[in-house]
Amino acid sequence: MIATAERAAAKSSRSQSSSNPEQVTFSSIIAALSFALDLTEGAQPGHALRTCLIGIRIGTEMGLSQDQLSDLYYALLLKDAGCSSNATRLYQIVGGDEIRAKAFTKTNDWTRFEWKQIQFLLRHVHAQDKIANRFKAIGDMIKKSSQNAEILFRLRCNQGAQVVRDLGLGQGTADAVYNLDEHWNGLGYPDRLSGDAIPLLARIVSISQTLEVFHQQYGPAAALDCIQRRSGRWFDPLVVRAAVSLMRRNALFVDIDSPVLKHYVASLEPSLRSLPADPQTIDSICVAFAGVVDAKSHSTYMHSTEVARIAVELGAYLGLNDSELVTLRRAGLLHDIGKLSVPNSILDKPGKLDASEWACVKMHPHYTYEILSRIPTFGEIANISASHHEKLDGSGYYRGLMADDLCYMSRILTVADMFEALSANRPYRGPMSKADVLNILRKDVPHAIDPTVFAALESIIEINNLKVA
Repeated sequence: MIATAERAAAKSSRSQSSSNPEQVTFSSIIAALSFALDLTEGAQPGHALRTCLIGIRIGTEMGLSQDQLSDLYYALLLKDAGCSSNATRLYQIVGGDEIRAKAFTKTNDWTRFEWKQIQFLLRHVHAQDKIANRFKAIGDMIKKSSQNAEILFRLRCNQGAQVVRDLGLGQGTADAVYNLDEHWNGLGYPDRLSGDAIPLLARIVSISQTLEVFHQQYGPAAALDCIQRRSGRWFDPLVVRAAVSLMRRNALFVDIDSPVLKHYVASLEPSLRSLPADPQTIDSICVAFAGVVDAKSHSTYMHSTEVARIAVELGAYLGLNDSELVTLRRAGLLHDIGKLSVPNSILDKPGKLDASEWACVKMHPHYTYEILSRIPTFGEIANISASHHEKLDGSGYYRGLMADDLCYMSRILTVADMFEALSANRPYRGPMSKADVLNILRKDVPHAIDPTVFAALESIIEINNLKVA
């Protein structure tokens, strides 16, 4: 019955989207941006959407009210909103790819140390160091495992709940995101809550994400075995019972890999609690996700916000109208959202990148485009954002576009991004002076950088003393 009702609702959602291609809702934007959050955890694309489908089915099975289901819906989509904030810390601990480490922890119970966990540590912890240093680092990790876990989860949970609040969502959603790593037996994080002291919605989010990961990697039988083994330890036995009941009726994972999954998920939002997406709300979402991106590394703190500010100042000086400035600001805020795919072992590397690392970096505009193009009405923003490393002579990346393919706003965003990046502190160098930055940019004029935009930058710096963060 659940799947039949969902199919009907999804069909209606799909038909409304096709009849009104410009329709955009709060949930459609959050659902699209959840693909960016998947990147931070090394999850398969669509992880948050599938988790949402599973969680709402469990919540419905347990008889949650419409208000509770609405809070749960957004908690499931935004559960990983704080994950970028602990990336630097985790990278410092493991001395390597923190995204790989996060993905590994999803299918391994770190509360029970086994040989496969030890193998992972031996292969990946400080893999580039001398053997003696590696063993010391592994020993420190094991010795400080509880302390490190509390730090990492508290960073993630605090930031995730703050993003939810910044988006204007309810306290129930914020509490669910904050507490999703608590365990039924009181050995979870960040506050060691146990039993019914853990908010019910957090208990549902916790089991839902585990079910999704195990189902995608190992199949439904493994997912069932996992939650039954962890029942009473990690998971609330009543929530486990609801999930098992759905699985035995083949109603939990049905259509989870459907090509129209986004329509299923859109149809799950309680209609009476559907949230609008007015211009102010869209701006708030862009600001919130810019913060998610910039939280990933100390060296990118406020980068997206500053790029957007500089781009708008350039655009206003060059005569863009109000509508164009809104588009440019949103593109600036979200231009690096694809960078959530880049491990901090690359972002925070103090030395020169090797060929494979550089190839990874050059893919981030591609991910930016893939994510933003999922949002209705964001086609132009997706193209502008994804073009911020392109050059007029085709020497940029990731598409190697030429001048005729680059709109005016793309050219403005490129200059804003280059100016801010060169002016800011980076792991491999200190911040540059305005004069040095301008000298570097000037060498790319006019073959790579638009001369009109560069001239505007020089004028703004001279007239308005453009602030460098």
